[in-house]
Amino acid sequence: MSVQGAHRALPRRQLFHRDPDDLYTLPNLRRVSLHENLFTGNLGSDLGNLSQIMQLDLSYNKFTGSIPDVFGEMRRLESVNLATNRLDGELPASL
Repeated sequence: MSVQGAHRALPRRQLFHRDPDDLYTLPNLRRVSLHENLFTGNLGSDLGNLSQIMQLDLSYNKFTGSIPDVFGEMRRLESVNLATNRLDGELPASL
């Protein structure tokens, strides 16, 4: 599946899943809003597969663990919202 310049918004509990694994297979996504979906687990390095992402909103979920260094590798990323999760630790030096 080829998605050019795609924007995907699925806010407010339209998805119930451990984490958004399927999202990582769509590298051409530019804007993603998955806030308020009750996602759990760690934010993994697979986020780096979103090489074209510009805006990412994963706020108001239940992600745990630390923020991965992969955000520093996302060269087009302009904004990321991770508010109101259960993340801990320091911000990666790459940010």
